[in-house]
Amino acid sequence: MVALDYMTKRDSGIPLYVRLADVLRHKIAEGVWPVGSCVPTLEELSSQHGLARTTVRRAIGNLIDEGLLKSARGRGTVVIDVPNLTKNQLHSTINEISSPTGDFQIKIISPAHPAIIPFEILAAHPDNEEYLLLKKVHIHKGNAFVLMHIYIVRSIFERFPFEAEKERKLAQLVYEYSPSKIKNIRQIITVEPADTVISSTLNYGFSAPVAKVIRHFVDARGRVVYCGVFWYRGDGFIMDMKLPGNWLAENQQAVAPDNKY
Repeated sequence: MVALDYMTKRDSGIPLYVRLADVLRHKIAEGVWPVGSCVPTLEELSSQHGLARTTVRRAIGNLIDEGLLKSARGRGTVVIDVPNLTKNQLHSTINEISSPTGDFQIKIISPAHPAIIPFEILAAHPDNEEYLLLKKVHIHKGNAFVLMHIYIVRSIFERFPFEAEKERKLAQLVYEYSPSKIKNIRQIITVEPADTVISSTLNYGFSAPVAKVIRHFVDARGRVVYCGVFWYRGDGFIMDMKLPGNWLAENQQAVAPDNKY
């Protein structure tokens, strides 16, 4: 079988065994290889992808180390789990505004300190507020799935209970303790490759896809009271939002009747 181009192109900077591991991991996540099934042999995978046995062995070894595969005597290599970050519990962990379960943890990387918000984040809402920057990761069942750099108006942060940011999500704290009602929330989501910092912090493959989310909370006075950048591992990112029925009317420009498509 002719090898796929994305597997044979050697100038991407990503080792072949890492790229193959990604391909095989997706087969497990998508149910092509269900739990309990045997994966093809090294010889078969080598032939399918046009790669050396040593490369295939390293890719399989990665998935064994991740707990997705297990070498079973007399049976070959068996699928024993799907990627943890695609399971339903993570869905609620990402989407719930408060801390949902005992499987969820917050790790503070850098305590809140004065900082100027980068232009790319605050460009749409310049103001003269004093902000504090807090860096942290959220962890689900021992796996760090998102790195966060969050800016909060100092006067609001100082209203939080002592060290509440170590136990509760900052979005919920801002919602509860902001003296002015949150008027709207804006999110911009893009996809980019993980750099060395993100890769190391999230224990994730270098250059693997991450969902980058820029988020703003604007209060009734027009202030950006909370904003930040969030880098989610691509193998676990879920954004499930329910929008009001009038969203299209309020957010879509009118189209002339004679407009042709």
